[in-house]
Amino acid sequence: MTVPTTVDASGRRDVAGALQAVIDAAPDGATIELPAGAQYLLGATLHLDGRNGLVVDGSGATLAALPATGAGRPLIGISGSTATTLRNLDLVGASPAPGIYQPAREHDHGVAIVGSRNTTLSRLTIDRTIGDCVYVADRAGTWSDGVRLLDSRCSGPGRNGVAVVGGRNVDVERTAFSNVGYHVLDLEPNQGPPLEGAADVTFADNTIGSPVAGYVLAADGWGPVDRVTVTGNVLTGLAFRVTVEPAAGSGYRRTAFTISNNRSDTIADLAAPLMDFEAVDDLTITGNDQPLGKATVLAGVTGSCRVTIAANRLGSGQPAQLTRPSC
Repeated sequence: MTVPTTVDASGRRDVAGALQAVIDAAPDGATIELPAGAQYLLGATLHLDGRNGLVVDGSGATLAALPATGAGRPLIGISGSTATTLRNLDLVGASPAPGIYQPAREHDHGVAIVGSRNTTLSRLTIDRTIGDCVYVADRAGTWSDGVRLLDSRCSGPGRNGVAVVGGRNVDVERTAFSNVGYHVLDLEPNQGPPLEGAADVTFADNTIGSPVAGYVLAADGWGPVDRVTVTGNVLTGLAFRVTVEPAAGSGYRRTAFTISNNRSDTIADLAAPLMDFEAVDDLTITGNDQPLGKATVLAGVTGSCRVTIAANRLGSGQPAQLTRPSC
């Protein structure tokens, strides 16, 4: 079904209610097609809640957010749904200062996925969100499961490129990130209950351009974060900064992290290690191109077991600083 021409596509008037009515009228399994070149202005979140097999094909149309007040307001919210697909859409947030963290509006995401299964985001352009480009969370303790962000672009988020607080089987591939206000990939479970965390996350073959205010990979926070693979990514104008450390007092460890075959064009010349790991078991860092200054260490590893750091191309830097293994 196609969005009717009665919905103003000029971008001059708030049509959130009219577009929501189209979504609500579409049966499960339907494909909603937006007209190519359409410009839709949104003063509220478009909700895809409790849906099954719904596809939204934007044909390159734009959804742009009006400035917001009050509670966080994503452009698109997907909650309790199965096999949802968003593709060929341009999502434009309302940030007056792209790439700058603004805590009062940090939940104004591009797409918020909550307690949903098998969600595919493909060929999206997400610009100027005050929050994350993509946010993945649980719904009353049920983690989102099966999220794919493919062949997309994320530019100027005020917070993270992709944030996972409650999700498993998350794949981010062939996506370009730039001007990120916090972290590019943030695996950040909050303190429960309910239990939040991240598992089976792949971040592969993406490109990352400066500036990035925080880390390329951050996996701190409270709950479990397990089986994370970061491979084949290319960084331009920044070094590969990483922090992986469960929150003090949480009782959790991090397991099975692989960081391999990533490439940066920027020399890191730091007094502290470029990557920090604490309480991380089965950690592998191999095959990365990351030039380092002579006094810089690639990875500082504390209280961790079964650590392999080898065959990285570091220039004049040092591969590792290992202290206090746990086993």
